[in-house]
Order: sequence, then structure tokens, then C-alpha cells
Amino acid sequence: GGAFAGGAATATDAGFAGNLATTGRGGGLYATQALVLSGARFVSNTAQQAGGGAYAGGAATAGGAAFERNRAVASSGGGLFVSAGAVIKDSAFTANTASAAGGGAFVGGDAEIDPTSFSGNAAALGGGLAVAGLWQRSARHHPILHPVQGRCCNYQSNRPSHRIGN
Repeated sequence: GGAFAGGAATATDAGFAGNLATTGRGGGLYATQALVLSGARFVSNTAQQAGGGAYAGGAATAGGAAFERNRAVASSGGGLFVSAGAVIKDSAFTANTASAAGGGAFVGGDAEIDPTSFSGNAAALGGGLAVAGLWQRSARHHPILHPVQGRCCNYQSNRPSHRIGN
């Protein structure tokens, strides 16, 4: 793929485009432990396994990140694959694909998702987002919405656009 970190990694205002992990994970970026993304952009990356755009072997935090047209060929997390829990805020997942779960993103633990958009992603299960643990979205600044918690393995399948949070 594009970059490999044999431990925790942080990517700030970085771009990963057109990379290919021919036999493994993390087409754009592969971190074997925790991953922190701030303003990072992943475009048209491919992984033969999980994490077409990025793969985190531990927990992940993403703020202001963009995942567009990434692909996980034989697994989950077309845009982003997180092995443990994740906090995702102010990010966008657009036109990513995975053969298994989480076309936009797959989270292997609990997840907190706050204003983040999922649009045009596709997977066998959870086209936009698949979360193996509990997930929560915040309803800050949204008097009509209430915080939502629960198990999620098939959120946002085929709608053209959906925004979580405020």
C-alpha cells in the first residue's frame, strides 16, 4: 500500500491516492496499532483484504477525514477498517466499496459517530457503516434528534446520502 506503520500512527492533513496493497490490508495506510487521522484524505486506494483506504490494527480517531472511492476487495472496510473502537467526527465517506461489511467504514468495537456523512457506499452488509460493538451518535445542537445507542451491523445500506449527527 501507500504507507506502513509498525505501531501507532498519526496522519495530519495527509493525502493517500491511487495506492494498492496487493496481498494485504490498508491500501492507502496500514497502522498495526492505533490510528489518528486529522484532515487526512484517502482517494482511490485498494486493499486485497481489509481497509481499502486505511487500516487500524487498534482503535482509531478520525476528524475531518475524507474517504472517496476506496475498495476492500475480499473483506470489510472499503474506506476505513478499525479493529477496535473508533471515534469519527466531521468526516465523509463517499463511493467506497467492500465485499463483506462496511462499504464506508467497519468498526470492530464500539463506535461514536458525530456529524459524518455516508454517501454512495456499498457492501454486502452495512453499505455505509458496519459496527460490531455498540454505536452511538450525538444529538448536540439538534433539538429534534435524541442520542441513539444500539448494535449496528447494517446501517445506511443503499441511500444516496445520509448524514449522522448535527
